[in-house]
Amino acid sequence: MMQGMATDEEKKKRQREAQARYLSKPENREKALAATRSWAARNPEKVKEREAARDKDAQRARAREYMREQREKNPRHVLSLKLKNAYGITLEEFEILEKSQEGVCAICKKTETWVRAGKVYRLSVDHCHDTGKIRGLLCKACNTGIGYFLHDPELLRAAIRYLKHPPAAPFVGK
Repeated sequence: MMQGMATDEEKKKRQREAQARYLSKPENREKALAATRSWAARNPEKVKEREAARDKDAQRARAREYMREQREKNPRHVLSLKLKNAYGITLEEFEILEKSQEGVCAICKKTETWVRAGKVYRLSVDHCHDTGKIRGLLCKACNTGIGYFLHDPELLRAAIRYLKHPPAAPFVGK
């Protein structure tokens, strides 16, 4: 970025600071309130839309807080609901599959290592996006990797050929 050019965030911060200085004077605050009341009287539908949006935001915030509390109180139940809703399997079926894979990724045969919020993730349920059929459990790295290859076996085979026989090898030495 060029020196002296403000980012959008910096511009917004300066605007908020200027507005706060302006509104700190009682006469300006009264003018602003009068203008707001006048605008609201002329735009009742927009006022209702904004109030509805605030209500929805508050409702979403309450729902997020409720789910956070539920995850803390009963994480197995929340996981069970997630598995049933997303993949149509029960927690017991997930655990049977996990045990059959000995708790490791079906591709790399390693345990999950991806950490978020201080917790190691569970293996991901890999499924066919066309049929919904579950293929197995994968670590985040392998699941993301096959996703980048669009779940296309031919594309994955091409990647294997590339790794085994890199086209630059004859030209670049070792």
